[in-house]
Amino acid sequence: THARTHPAPARLRRMVQEATNSEAWGPHGQLLSKLADASVEGGEAHAQIVGGLGRRIDHARAHPEKWRNAYKSLLVIEHLTKHGSPRFVDEMRSRRYLSVLETLSKHFEFVDPKDLKDHGIAVRNRAKSLVLLLRNSDRIKEERGVARKNAGKYSSYSSRDAAREDTWSPRKSERASHWDAGTAGGEGGRGRGGPPAD
Repeated sequence: THARTHPAPARLRRMVQEATNSEAWGPHGQLLSKLADASVEGGEAHAQIVGGLGRRIDHARAHPEKWRNAYKSLLVIEHLTKHGSPRFVDEMRSRRYLSVLETLSKHFEFVDPKDLKDHGIAVRNRAKSLVLLLRNSDRIKEERGVARKNAGKYSSYSSRDAAREDTWSPRKSERASHWDAGTAGGEGGRGRGGPPAD
């Protein structure tokens, strides 16, 4: 058994800020892996990650020139949907967060006044892609299955993390590990094993 050191809340907030900053490059893989690992711990770590991402998106909506904050937050959400905790998946599929993502996908606008480049479309398209993923339970299971198979290459999702999922959630049999069970049948991306996006 390997002992794991968990980031303190202040450090975790900085990690989220770094992953979603305004630099011209995307969040690097090691940082995404650390966030995915932290999300598995639940509790305060989960709250810090979700809260930090929400604040970044809200700030970009209020200040569209900060469009990279929103775009990179969407990249983090996509990574954690595939590599993070089932609780994170369930929360992003909730009405509260899906409505925010849908708003981004339809209404985020920003054209750089210097070169007239439309950056809003990049945010809208990324948000639209993420909404489609979150609404498709079978695809989520498929993506998480790929993540498990690649555990040797991507340290964010290890066999230890898979084992932890069986202990998460007050409704274990319904929610704890359904995202990592075999792909279920069903139309419209709503398989038998996953709850509908409410």
